[in-house]
Amino acid sequence: LGTAGGTLGWSNPCLLGMVSVTASALMRDSKPEHYAVGREVVRCVTTPKLNSWFYFRVLQAEIRPTHYTLRHYSSWNTECLRNWTFEGSKDGVTWHILRNHFDDAG
Repeated sequence: LGTAGGTLGWSNPCLLGMVSVTASALMRDSKPEHYAVGREVVRCVTTPKLNSWFYFRVLQAEIRPTHYTLRHYSSWNTECLRNWTFEGSKDGVTWHILRNHFDDAG
């Protein structure tokens, strides 16, 4: 997405209008949501509340993920995700669990 199918050099897909990102609530010292799909290592983090979330919406294509990467900021071990769910939806209403992570130390 960030290279327009390999035709351009990489750019953040949010800044290209190809992806939107929203979050339940960000910490005061967090970078804006669009950094969550960037390549720069920054602090982009939700508030530490139960059921916090990020929502990534691909705007100009339909995708079926086969691989994904979740990176953590260079931070404290206590801020790393250990338990989380990767979900997908075609309509933003009905969601399907693609993968659950429990006590993930990766």
